[in-house]
Amino acid sequence: MKNVPIEKGVDKLMDQYQLSRLLGADLLEALFHRFHLLNYLKEHGPIGRRGLALELRTSERAIRAEVEALRNQQLVDFSRKGIVVLDTTKDYLAKSSIDQMVKKTMTDTEKAVADQLSAAFVRIVPGDVKDMNYPLEASSQLAQVLDWILPFGFSKIAVTGGTTLANVSSGLSEKLARNRELDFIPARGGIGNSNLIQANTIAEQMAVQLNALHQSLFVPEHVSQETYESLIEEPTVKAVLKELKEAKVVLFSIGQAIPMALRRNLSQQVMSELKEGQVVGEAFGIFFNSSGEAVVKLPRIGFHLSDLDKIKYPIAIVSGREKVAPLVAFMHMVPHHHMWLVIDEEIANQILQGKPL
Repeated sequence: MKNVPIEKGVDKLMDQYQLSRLLGADLLEALFHRFHLLNYLKEHGPIGRRGLALELRTSERAIRAEVEALRNQQLVDFSRKGIVVLDTTKDYLAKSSIDQMVKKTMTDTEKAVADQLSAAFVRIVPGDVKDMNYPLEASSQLAQVLDWILPFGFSKIAVTGGTTLANVSSGLSEKLARNRELDFIPARGGIGNSNLIQANTIAEQMAVQLNALHQSLFVPEHVSQETYESLIEEPTVKAVLKELKEAKVVLFSIGQAIPMALRRNLSQQVMSELKEGQVVGEAFGIFFNSSGEAVVKLPRIGFHLSDLDKIKYPIAIVSGREKVAPLVAFMHMVPHHHMWLVIDEEIANQILQGKPL
């Protein structure tokens, strides 16, 4: 029996993605699951079935069935030390990329938006933010993307605050935590007066939804330079900031400049600078104009814009036509073909029509 099921099946399955979407087929989920399992076995094997079940937080019975299927397809074999990935399988895994597999799931419209914005990946959520079911649908789409890109085992996910992230946090499915141990880390300190949209709250809520780990960062987001230099040396703060640098994913949104400035209770002098600079958006404490030029940078404790290029999967969740201009401007500020976007249909249509509002 030839070892061909994965290598020759990937492109065919990817080409059939639209059909599988319409039919509700589970082909892609099974494909990504198997790919992650083989990669885990390659990195951690040889390993016994019991040990593998413990590490992936699943039953030995389930592992036995999956591993038997892999052996029947001549992808793995058994030795005295445990499950071993065959050399031919390792060769294929070495030249394959989960990112490229995920990117092949984009529709033509999503590819067009990605090309327009120089994004790595775009997922368009049906409907728009005014729809009652939009938060649940956006959460479901985000969870699916995360399920496809996150490897099995341990991963750290950084999470900013804000209304958008709060809306999608409650809809994450426990399926995302299957075979994974996730740790949610707040990407910034506290901001404004609403506890519901704080990064700490959202990180905790996501962790509770998925029976996962979470950290806390009990400091204000924006402080004076003197206070900033003092706080980042505090052991608890220092520990969380170190964790942030190890995150595989950062989940964030992009705000309108003036509403975000008002939420932060910025001084009249700073507000005047923002208006004179014709700012349109804000992200990571940076207020920027339509060309993506920084007008005001606030000292902040947490994740910084300059950290984005070090994160494997920076994922922005953006919704509402009023966010088109901030999104377009933001994409001028970041490395090309690095950002992953989850947006609504209205934003996508505005982008393709060339109408950043």
